Amino acid sequence: MARDQRTNSTRGDDDRVTKEDMWCCCIFFYPRCLQRFTSLNLFIFWVCSLLCFSAAALAVFEGLVTTIETRYQLSASEIGLSASMYTVGVVISTVIVTHFGGRSTSSRPVWIALGGVLLALGAFCHTLPQFILPPYQIPGESNSSSGGFGGVCRTDGGEDEGSCEAAERQILQDNNVAFLLIIIGQVILGLGYGPLVPLALAYVDDNASRGTTGLASGILESMFGLGAIIGFLIANGAVSLWVDFYRVDVSSITLTPKDRGWVGAWWLGLLIVATAFFTLSLPFFGFPRRIPRRDDDEEEDVKGAQTKVADPEEETQKSALKDLKEWPRAVWRLLTNGIFLLASLSFITEGALVYSLAAFFPKYMQVEFGLDVSMANLTAGFAFVPPWALGALAGGLIIKKYALTVRGSSIMGCVSALIACCCAVALIFIGCDNPPIAGVTVGYHGHDNPTGLKVPCNSDCLCPDGGAFTPYCGPDGVTFFSPCHAGCADVSENKTYSNCSCSTNVSLPTSSDVTISLTPSMLTSGHCKYNCSNMIIFVVLMVVWALTLSSATSPRIIIIVSSVSPSDKSLALGISRVIMLVLGSIPFPYLYGACIDSACLVWQSLCDERGSCAVYDIERFRMIIYGLTAGLIALQFIAFVVIFLVSFATNGDATNTTKDDAKRGTANSRGADGEEMTPPSLGDGLQNKGYDSEGANRT
Repeated sequence: MARDQRTNSTRGDDDRVTKEDMWCCCIFFYPRCLQRFTSLNLFIFWVCSLLCFSAAALAVFEGLVTTIETRYQLSASEIGLSASMYTVGVVISTVIVTHFGGRSTSSRPVWIALGGVLLALGAFCHTLPQFILPPYQIPGESNSSSGGFGGVCRTDGGEDEGSCEAAERQILQDNNVAFLLIIIGQVILGLGYGPLVPLALAYVDDNASRGTTGLASGILESMFGLGAIIGFLIANGAVSLWVDFYRVDVSSITLTPKDRGWVGAWWLGLLIVATAFFTLSLPFFGFPRRIPRRDDDEEEDVKGAQTKVADPEEETQKSALKDLKEWPRAVWRLLTNGIFLLASLSFITEGALVYSLAAFFPKYMQVEFGLDVSMANLTAGFAFVPPWALGALAGGLIIKKYALTVRGSSIMGCVSALIACCCAVALIFIGCDNPPIAGVTVGYHGHDNPTGLKVPCNSDCLCPDGGAFTPYCGPDGVTFFSPCHAGCADVSENKTYSNCSCSTNVSLPTSSDVTISLTPSMLTSGHCKYNCSNMIIFVVLMVVWALTLSSATSPRIIIIVSSVSPSDKSLALGISRVIMLVLGSIPFPYLYGACIDSACLVWQSLCDERGSCAVYDIERFRMIIYGLTAGLIALQFIAFVVIFLVSFATNGDATNTTKDDAKRGTANSRGADGEEMTPPSLGDGLQNKGYDSEGANRT
């Protein structure tokens, strides 16, 4: 009854207000039967679904990194650059949303819907190379007669250099087009993701009772872990299909999903999430600018009264002008606050680690432990994502249970960073030795030192120094770069090579942690199999690393909101996120990729231009990845130590406020959902909703 009276009262005088409170269909149609959908719970459900698939899209791309590298001959630094471009899009959209979508007169659901459409467009842009470029040709399959591409050893001339140059030049141009489209797709994905979290939480805060915003923030955060797992599962299913299964005879493909040269249907996973994005964005166009109040408790009425004061356009313009004038001074206060800068430094290191390792962790599992794409995705999905989510949750519970302040939070941050740093250092020494590859990691005929791909036993075979990597396993447990480099003179119909002058029947000694499976007395397709017994220890340490490092997320937020004046808390969290994106998430994925490229032993080439890496020095690969990781965590540890020392020297009062600011903060702050702690218009800073101002001043 109360609900009907409220609805009728809104219809009486102002038709504009009535429409703002109603669910619309096709922008201008307001059917009565659809008004039941004006529910905040339903809004949160759709937002959760959209965020879940936004995380899934990133996981799909990360799970198929090696597949995309092989398909379009991309280096690790180029993959890192594409990951950085996603962050560039997030930063750009964050600035735009700050100005437009953050206005009280803006329709936040419509901005979220537009973000969902951009996500769909970005994911679809990734798939365009598959549909506008020719089918993939397996190296060695298209030119099986030539000595340089997996064929037998030939001494009577070679392939036509002109035709080879023209064919490779076209492939090179196609790969460049594909890389450009991937970059554009990543930027558009970032642009679409920017509005989701800040505007969703702002909309919840506009329409919910006290305490709901903090709960909604936790629910939305949990979607990232769930979405990442879903994304890795989608990638796992897509890669089991051949990349061109719909336009070629799959029965003619000699490779299997377990072969390293297998190229799965990477585009299918992104097409699935693009469809999901578009479908899930449509309901947001129907949500009203505000949801009618449906609770009659006193607290709701108080909040409604506060909202009405800010509704008139004149008051809104005055408030916006005042905020615009105050904004530079507020930013300057933050940038001259030492505690805030140190906490932001630890935020930068976390952003660098999360975005960089997420981009390359499945690739690392494939290179280091010889896993196929499917197993690498499953390992990455369940050994990295759930522990990270559990660690963040545990950190929040500890903060809440013990009411930690700046000093206690800095101690917790020091402990978590120290344990995570020790795990990273230990991971440098846990892995496999380099598998034996003739001329690359070992010499020919059992010699210990590699002497290069060209040796006396294949010097007459006209094998190129570079070219496509078509590995074949010899009877001595050594992998050859190609049958040509093994000096093979004969080949059977099933692609088994024999009469190989560079192959011997002598088994090479191996290290204790690698077991070589000998093959028959002829070359067979693929790498010689080896199993590394250290993978279980690696996964256990990785789980501990993720648990401890992510537990510092909540302490970092407490330090930030406790080190600034109450009126600057929202801006501080937003600015810290922008700093993290610009200085951490943008440059470090590319830096990681460039360092990974330095561990490459043999590059594949097209027309003398470098493509993807064929063979890595996996020991150097391991040292680079976790050496950089340990260094970043050590920097985070130092930041927490300095924060503790400063807070200890000031008796726990690490804030940058005056006495008047503190009094105003006590008077105005209303805990989780008070007026002074309004949702920030930058990034995901609304996480401060879960903490009150009183807890910030405890010692």
